[in-house]
Amino acid sequence: TIVHYKWREWEALAYACAKACLEYLGFPVSDLEFDDPDLACRGLVIDTERGNFLKIDRHGFVRRAMHGKRRLAPDELEELYGRKLVDLRDRRFSFLNTLFSVSEGVLYSQLVSKLDSGALVRDASPPFDASKVSNYADLYRAVSSALARAHGGKASPSEIKEAVFADPARYTQREPEKLRRMLADQRRSGKKLALITNSDWWYTDTMMRFVCGDDLEPSGADWRDLFDVVVCSARKPAFFTTEKLPFYELALDEVGSRERVAGSAPLLREAKQMRCGRVYCGGSARLVEKLFNSKEDELLYVGDHLFTDANAVKASMRWRTALVVQELDLEIRAAATETRRTAQIDALLGERDNLESELNVKRLALERWDQDRQPSPGLADEAHAEEYRRDVVSLRAAVK
Repeated sequence: TIVHYKWREWEALAYACAKACLEYLGFPVSDLEFDDPDLACRGLVIDTERGNFLKIDRHGFVRRAMHGKRRLAPDELEELYGRKLVDLRDRRFSFLNTLFSVSEGVLYSQLVSKLDSGALVRDASPPFDASKVSNYADLYRAVSSALARAHGGKASPSEIKEAVFADPARYTQREPEKLRRMLADQRRSGKKLALITNSDWWYTDTMMRFVCGDDLEPSGADWRDLFDVVVCSARKPAFFTTEKLPFYELALDEVGSRERVAGSAPLLREAKQMRCGRVYCGGSARLVEKLFNSKEDELLYVGDHLFTDANAVKASMRWRTALVVQELDLEIRAAATETRRTAQIDALLGERDNLESELNVKRLALERWDQDRQPSPGLADEAHAEEYRRDVVSLRAAVK
């Protein structure tokens, strides 16, 4: 939420790392490129049973779908989904709910095409096991597993975090003066701030030093001074839904404790309660409430993950929540520049509504006349009826 990633660069890195994992397993992916990042976006749903990407409306109905890189025709869409409601609780469906789902979606889409053509098995090499990717669901699990390994720190040269550690400026944006001013203003106004992240300490410290500009500040500047307490490896959403979880304080007062060594872990000591100015690993949201001596509606949690942040916090803790959605910036700009076109569309829709209303009135009048010779306003004889029939034909053509 605080670290603003250059998501295209980040996703290209994630794609390359996941692709390397699959290539190691014998998947024929050497010819694939991250050349169409717009193929997938946050908000899409993957039907892992059929290998389709779905765009669903707020009611849960499928409005558009793609299979691989091919868009499904309306008749195909009707045959496969019709009026079926998509239930995201069904494990058949996978919701791309973060910006970092793009690499997973693009890679899966490309491999769906290979599976359909037979190239996935035909061009594979040892130790590829065709029995483990015999259908779309198995293929999705293989892609997700590869991406998880790339994120998980397997000490490989292409591991994502190692690349970010080496060059944070390539993958993140920073405006340290604005960020420090914003956080400091909150503290000055009497607010208490907690940083709660699922990232481990080394990654958190490296990224926060960079985005807060510790290297640009006077000697001794420390981003931790901007927060009352820091919680790493929080294991959200369990942090909000479970009270009794392992809870440790990082021993950062030890000499050299902030100097990262690859493969090492920071020193930990058992903790029973939170204290201001400390960094913790694990624990639960109740400990934050006790530290700040605050009630549910006095706490505001700001996050960028729909389920892990907003939904879990609101449902379990009853805290107030704010969701950061980067795409809204582009949507708001687009809406502002499309005002005139929107007005034209609204006018056309209003005209169509009027035509449909007129069509319905004349159809009903005709039905009454044809069945019972019952007159209506404007239709009193057969000459009027014939005129209405011509109007109905033209109105039907107009509203299509």
